Amino acid sequence: RKMGGLIIDAKGNYADFVREQCKLAGRLPDYYEVSLTSGVRWNIIGRPDLNAAALGGHIADMIENVQGTSLADPFWHQEAKDLASQVIRVLRLAEGREPTMASLYRAATSYEAFEEYVKLAEKRERTAEQHEELASIKFWLEAKAAKLDAKLRASIAAGLNGVCSLFDDPKIREVFAPDPQLENFKGFDRLIEEGQIVALRVPKSQLKTVSTIVGTMTKLNFYDAVLNRLARAEHGSGDVGRGVFFVADEYDGYTTQPGDGDFFSKCREGKCCAVIATQTYESFVAKLRNEHVAAQLLANLRTKIWLCAEDNYTARQAADLCGEIERRKVSHSRNESAKLSAFSFIDGAVIAADPGAVGEGISVSLRREHLFAPRAFTSLMVNQAIVKAFDGVRVLEPWIVYLKPMHEDPELSWFETTGKAVGDKAERSKRASLSWITRLRARLARASVRGSRPRQRRPEIQDTDAAPTSSP
Repeated sequence: RKMGGLIIDAKGNYADFVREQCKLAGRLPDYYEVSLTSGVRWNIIGRPDLNAAALGGHIADMIENVQGTSLADPFWHQEAKDLASQVIRVLRLAEGREPTMASLYRAATSYEAFEEYVKLAEKRERTAEQHEELASIKFWLEAKAAKLDAKLRASIAAGLNGVCSLFDDPKIREVFAPDPQLENFKGFDRLIEEGQIVALRVPKSQLKTVSTIVGTMTKLNFYDAVLNRLARAEHGSGDVGRGVFFVADEYDGYTTQPGDGDFFSKCREGKCCAVIATQTYESFVAKLRNEHVAAQLLANLRTKIWLCAEDNYTARQAADLCGEIERRKVSHSRNESAKLSAFSFIDGAVIAADPGAVGEGISVSLRREHLFAPRAFTSLMVNQAIVKAFDGVRVLEPWIVYLKPMHEDPELSWFETTGKAVGDKAERSKRASLSWITRLRARLARASVRGSRPRQRRPEIQDTDAAPTSSP
């Protein structure tokens, strides 16, 4: 069966390439683009299958991704999650529909705004379940929110409002926070089932923070749709369904932990192939603000491809991941006890002027070294990479591979295209350096010839105008 999946285009130009490839493969009807101009209207937090706490957790993860992780003080993260959960609960009761980012902003703006939505929920109360839900919200409002200091309450709300307010813009709200009657997004469950290729075009150069928010929420919704297939397969026929893929460039801008690591550890069982690209490992550490959390995320990626790295941290981490091997180390030593001896630089022999003892020793030992030293990762050429691959059964030994761009002739190897260009450039550089040396030698030779010639005495020129002298 044909594969479906999600592609996050953070630059805005990759979606066109995906569409062209779908056209060449005869799958243009399966191309499904989500962007400001595609005509798709989608409430990115419209998840009726999730309870308020679970959806609030997604929103809190998104806020943490945008504003940064604070491992030292988890208070703000927990309070933002709690506030988002309570606002979602009251909006579902007051409006009878799924909340949007714009409605979250308006309900969480102030304590008084939240109270207004509670009053609207009281008017719509119909069932016993709704009555219990509303009673729980009122208890939270009176027992916790009302007793908080006004400044602290405003600071907690500011974390949520800082991201939700961006969707109150009419153009953004029309696409990613529409009214229910205008929403036409099919949902990832249906898109995966139909084998659709979803391309999310959210260029950061135009949307800035909105790009990060939409990309993060889209990623989390896709993760849930993929993992939900495991639960359905367990209770059904056992078939997970068609294979899917997840592709994200500049992935460090959308990463959330521990959710991403948990997904990567389970996605293989859900027939999902995840392909992510980032510039350096440092970008993960800077985003997550913890080296161990970043390492936990990378540990769930089975196949790794390293192109040329420009920072020492990435090079060292890559060298450590490729492992170490035992290499032979040969050392030479010489000693002599002659009173007068010399070493010939011509043939490397030891010359002794008087009788004496001369000895030479060779020792061979094994020493553990990196299979690929860190320098190997910082000196890779164009379209050259080091790969540590997993074939589905075992991890293969790391090796150097030569990548072939799609726009080049598939019948020609790397050594006939990119490698040849690199070789020609190196040969021209070598020739230029040799020609410079040749010219220098010629100049020195001419100077030496000129210096070896005997200087001729210049003839004396007599003054014809002077009067002749005569001897007495």
